[in-house]
Amino acid sequence: MKALFSFLTIALLVLPAAAAEQKVAIVDLKTVYNDFWETKKADKELKARQEKAQKELQGQLDAQKKLLTELQNMDRALRDPKLGLAERQRRQQAFAQKQKEYAETGRTLQDVQKTMVTRLREEQRKMQDDVMGKIKVIVSAVARKGGYTMVVDKNILLFSADEDDLTKEVLEKLNANDPAKTAVPGAPKK
Repeated sequence: MKALFSFLTIALLVLPAAAAEQKVAIVDLKTVYNDFWETKKADKELKARQEKAQKELQGQLDAQKKLLTELQNMDRALRDPKLGLAERQRRQQAFAQKQKEYAETGRTLQDVQKTMVTRLREEQRKMQDDVMGKIKVIVSAVARKGGYTMVVDKNILLFSADEDDLTKEVLEKLNANDPAKTAVPGAPKK
């Protein structure tokens, strides 16, 4: 018990001293993320991939609609009262085959769609993680340079005086090598 009391006494004496040494800065992570040129570049790339995937999917949807139209036409032809027994049986077999094909392509289409959505979400997550990794490196560098021991996201604070806000400095460093800003006006883009 005596050891516990001694430990608590020392902890109470050390904690205020350690807390006094803390220098906290804030950064508006949402603003930094949204205004970072690489975020915009990644968003454009992802949007292009989404559009390409949508076009591929649309092609498969169109093929499925074509199959449905063929099925409807075959069904109408089967109802023709002028058909003989042998021709009716042949058309019913063809109709059954077409129904089977339609069902299989429908399942395949659903699988393709799920796979595309999963792949695009994974690509989006990876792009966001890459951008956030770069942001964290710069935030750490700016914080160390300023002598800060901790940086907190401004969006989760209840109050901040804003005098230790690193958002502008972090954004300047992140966007320092933005190709759009360093390009010579009138020069062709690569």
